[in-house]
Amino acid sequence: MWSRHPKTKGRPPRILDYDDVIGAKHISDLFGRHKALILFYPGKEDGEGNVDGHYTCMIRHPDGLDYYDPYGDVPDNPKKYSVKRDMLYAEKGRRNSLIALMKKLHGEGQFVDYSHHKHQNPTMGIATCGRHCLNRCMFPELGNDEYNALLSRMAKRWRLTLDDTVCAIW
Repeated sequence: MWSRHPKTKGRPPRILDYDDVIGAKHISDLFGRHKALILFYPGKEDGEGNVDGHYTCMIRHPDGLDYYDPYGDVPDNPKKYSVKRDMLYAEKGRRNSLIALMKKLHGEGQFVDYSHHKHQNPTMGIATCGRHCLNRCMFPELGNDEYNALLSRMAKRWRLTLDDTVCAIW
């Protein structure tokens, strides 16, 4: 999607499963050479090998990072929705791996900004979190509050919900 979209440029965001977070020693290990990453929190399997879940993203800056969850949740909160949390999130030695990595980054004098803006409708069947994250990664130069203002202006101008706005873009 990223390489074919007319408004995207540069390296696409890195896409990771939460298992990659559990094994990381530092948050920079997750990014590699990428400026942004999209993180998949697995939820449950449907019996046919398909896994549903939730996407969040992070954008790296020279002096910190922005964390974005389309629901406006805090980091690692998507794990609580999983009915098989203990099986899916086998975090030996720590309970919230992403939060631990963010605390370490903050302890190094870097900022960590959490978006509290609720962009995705929580109604069952609304599955736009991946598109919200792709859209957020298109604007790495904006902080979370600036991105919220941009997305809200677009939705108002187009007379769409925030979910329909990102669907129109992607």
